[in-house]
Amino acid sequence: MKSVSKEKLTEILETIASPELAEEYDSERIGFVLDMMPDEAEIKKIAVCLDVTEKVLTDAAKFKADVLICHHNPIFHPTSKIGFELSKKLKIAFDNNISIYCMHTNFDKAESGTNDALSRIVGLKDVELLKIGAVGYVEKQSLDSFAKHVSNKLKTTLVYVGENPVEKVAVCGGSCFNKDFLKIAESLNVDTIISSELKHSDVLRERENMNLIDAGHYPTENPGMESLKKQITEFQILDEENILFIHDDIDLKAVQFVG
Repeated sequence: MKSVSKEKLTEILETIASPELAEEYDSERIGFVLDMMPDEAEIKKIAVCLDVTEKVLTDAAKFKADVLICHHNPIFHPTSKIGFELSKKLKIAFDNNISIYCMHTNFDKAESGTNDALSRIVGLKDVELLKIGAVGYVEKQSLDSFAKHVSNKLKTTLVYVGENPVEKVAVCGGSCFNKDFLKIAESLNVDTIISSELKHSDVLRERENMNLIDAGHYPTENPGMESLKKQITEFQILDEENILFIHDDIDLKAVQFVG
């Protein structure tokens, strides 16, 4: 069975998404956020996920993963208390010697990161990565048609607002429906934005004439982590069967749609 050193894996992950790309607030929340290995350790199995949930960790343990690479740090805010839900997750990691490596805003900004993957999966052409998100073009079409296309490609339900044709599109995986990103999109003459966590105030006060498509946090970021698994595989540091992507669609499981 192939193995890779902890140092070599770190080098590869930092080649894919340099820590220097991370937002300042994020600098201590990336890399090995739970380190169960000595520096000389050899890694034989890697799992990749978006969110470190109990289900993901259970699957990683069954797979006998040495490292779980995630997008969202399971301890996002500094804390002096460990509650029941977090303690359950950490116990699985401790009991099974699973280290956790986080790639967050550095991966969002990487050339082959979150927004590159989202752009490709929804079919944007002539894509330009921005400091936040990306922008590209589609064949001119109605908003209804494009929203249906996005829903099919991301395999998710969505909500959208607007009435204008779609041609120049900005995407931002995760939660980017905020004043800053809306202003960036407007300055680039974007007609449509794909992101998540759309708020009522955005629609009423900030969108101007732009179409807004809320496709969910998990569906807009998960393609990036699936892409990351493929990128790691391409380095051929481990046999392909020893690199696993683990799904856990907590975004949709938490919501009930009534129709």
